[in-house]
Amino acid sequence: MSASSVHISAIGVVLVFSNIGYAESYRCQSHLISEGDTALELKARCGTPDHMTVRTQLIATGFTGPQATLLVSPSRRNGRAVALTAPALRTVNYTREQVQTWVYLGDQTSFSRLIVIKRGNVTSIQSVGPLELNPDPHCVEGRFSPGTIDAVVEIVCGEPDDRSVWEEDFEVQVGGFLERRRIQRERWIYNPGPGRFLRLIEFANGKVRSVTTGGRAP
Repeated sequence: MSASSVHISAIGVVLVFSNIGYAESYRCQSHLISEGDTALELKARCGTPDHMTVRTQLIATGFTGPQATLLVSPSRRNGRAVALTAPALRTVNYTREQVQTWVYLGDQTSFSRLIVIKRGNVTSIQSVGPLELNPDPHCVEGRFSPGTIDAVVEIVCGEPDDRSVWEEDFEVQVGGFLERRRIQRERWIYNPGPGRFLRLIEFANGKVRSVTTGGRAP
């Protein structure tokens, strides 16, 4: 494959993915795959996927904390007594769940399919593409728009040379509440070879947050 074709493929992934489509079904050969089908049914009808990623996802399950805003103190505005309130802090509770993304590649004239599986069942079917495996080894080009999912990056660039995963808490005001939420962060590092610049890709909840160039590889 020529260098120019690699360049075009990497850019094409970003452009197509920015217009990702969602569907409730996917026709695989003569079989129809729909949300709710099992992973066993998917594999029996469509065969082994061309690529598969597995990640742990944070799933919000409820809140811990007060159910109303807090009264701070009475005050006066235009001669009238008013009650001042402050947002009540509540914490979002999470559970962790394994999520698989199965990828069935299309050809140059057809879409590729990203099929998300949770608890053994198909939960969403997404269309992107066309995609091809590893057209940009080590993410030398690394042209991904914010929001691109991790499965697409891995298809285009291959497995990262280093992967870090951690969680961060942050607060955001929602109505009369100050919610403490949690986000899963990842940093992938690709090493294109000695003396070349590293490629750093950061993710938030499985989607690209930034793509930067690091120092030179040893």
